[in-house]
Amino acid sequence: MEIGISTALFYDESILAVLPTIKEAGFNVVEIWAGAGKYGAFSHFNWHKDLEIKSLEVCIRGLGIRVESLHSPFSPTIDLSSPDDAIRTFSVSEVERSMYCMKQLGGKILIVHPASSEQSLKDNISVRFSKCRQSLESLYIRAEDLGVKLAIETQLPHVFGGEIAVLKKLIEGFSVSVCGFCFDTSHTNLWQKGCINAFEKLSMTVNSFHISDNNGTNDNHFVPGDGNINWRELVHLIKKTNCSDIFMLEILGAAREIEPGRILSRAHKNAFNILNGIGFDKIEIEKEIMAINPPLKNNPRSK
Repeated sequence: MEIGISTALFYDESILAVLPTIKEAGFNVVEIWAGAGKYGAFSHFNWHKDLEIKSLEVCIRGLGIRVESLHSPFSPTIDLSSPDDAIRTFSVSEVERSMYCMKQLGGKILIVHPASSEQSLKDNISVRFSKCRQSLESLYIRAEDLGVKLAIETQLPHVFGGEIAVLKKLIEGFSVSVCGFCFDTSHTNLWQKGCINAFEKLSMTVNSFHISDNNGTNDNHFVPGDGNINWRELVHLIKKTNCSDIFMLEILGAAREIEPGRILSRAHKNAFNILNGIGFDKIEIEKEIMAINPPLKNNPRSK
């Protein structure tokens, strides 16, 4: 598998400024973060403007980086399952717009959140489901037209889309060649039976990954190896199913406090070691992160 990384690690910095650092750390594949509002949409890059998309396209080509995927925007006002039709309609248009941006950048998988907040499980679930399915049907048609894929991200357990049965029903009748799941290891490690069980249940419909670690209690999005996920077993299952050839890292939280070049190099090294069955110094890494920042509680910033 090839190792990639999401630019979400630098969501509040200029993407043009951080891509050379990403390349220097050994990454040739990226997932572009198309944020919304406070998530740094326009400090990272303005994906609404053709000129900025073109500038990014030129930068990526010049560095020899390939765009595998793009994370579509999500926020309280960009929510595909919102019971408010005005919000839901706007959300579909924004996600669709980000799909065109991804296509221009050469990407092929659009990551989407089925919901955007904890409020989603406090609403009528049947309404949430119906609205989300309606949104996905519209996006499915557009993705099919453009020749790209949708990947519904496995959510945290306290957000709509954080349950296997719901996720499977959401894509019922869809072709797996067009729509599947983005398996987020930090999120599913907080599910009742953990990420290994979750992957076994969803593997046939997984088309992409968000790889990170946590301590089993908070959505930390640590460098893989810094938490308690059983990477040896998970990687064995991933390679056995051959559902994706990109080991896409999505590192957030405390990692943002470490010097970019250093955290990127360590992330790449740990991912390489994990994929090749080589050990790593977990104790030293945990101590360093804890000294910088205590374990994070679930929050929008940590997704």
